[in-house]
Amino acid sequence: TDDFPATVDWIRDLATEMGLTIDTVMGSSAASYPALRAGFVLGARRRLLFGLPRLSSDEIQRYHLDSPHEISSRRARDDGRGLRLFAGGDDARDIEAAMKARHDMPKLKLVVVDGARHNVVEPLARDGKLHRLLRKHS
Repeated sequence: TDDFPATVDWIRDLATEMGLTIDTVMGSSAASYPALRAGFVLGARRRLLFGLPRLSSDEIQRYHLDSPHEISSRRARDDGRGLRLFAGGDDARDIEAAMKARHDMPKLKLVVVDGARHNVVEPLARDGKLHRLLRKHS
């Protein structure tokens, strides 16, 4: 596809053609923002994010991940329902971003991973916890 809205449409169309329901969307670091938006637009029951991108609001707007005609009016209504954010407990910027996200989306469930930095997936996988976590939350 050529852009984010077209990618979301392609995913939706593919799922429909295959008779699938999009249950979970997942992303890590820079991919967590597109997963957050796509999961919301696609109506995924669960969104699993491992660290948030370190982008300002101005930078996020430059990425044009939203389709203005489709979701700009719904953007403010994303209250975080079905959203799990895993943040590295040893990364102050991750915690700060998680607190802002929790404020903006009060239904978001925050999981702070002690001993982890921004790459929160690596220690979870190394410690054998990632697979169990994915099964639990998806």
